[in-house]
Amino acid sequence: MDELADEIRRYIFSNYTNLMTLPEQKTYRSIQEYDRRKEMDPQQVSILADKGVFKEDRNFTQKEIEDFYDAFILRVIDSGEVFFNECPYCGQLARTPKGRQAKCGHAWRDHELVEEDGIKRWVKMGN
Repeated sequence: MDELADEIRRYIFSNYTNLMTLPEQKTYRSIQEYDRRKEMDPQQVSILADKGVFKEDRNFTQKEIEDFYDAFILRVIDSGEVFFNECPYCGQLARTPKGRQAKCGHAWRDHELVEEDGIKRWVKMGN
């Protein structure tokens, strides 16, 4: 996966998991649990499973995980509910949809968000 795709994935999964359907939420939690389990010692996993910390014992292939992420990303982008908050100077994504600073170091606190023909963009105030 390239850097832009990684950044889009991070942005959507950091800011838009609230748009997941109930089945998507369940799968996402299972994947997160699977990731935690595979990083742990098998004995620790067994102890925590006995205590009910882990709800499932499902394993995923990397392809299943990638397919889930891709399907969710495409679905929420197609829904029109995702706002890609891009730096008006360099085009990098901000960390959040409401942020006014990108990792590039640029800040646009002197801009306002306007929507024209269904497209949102930052415009410098006073222009």
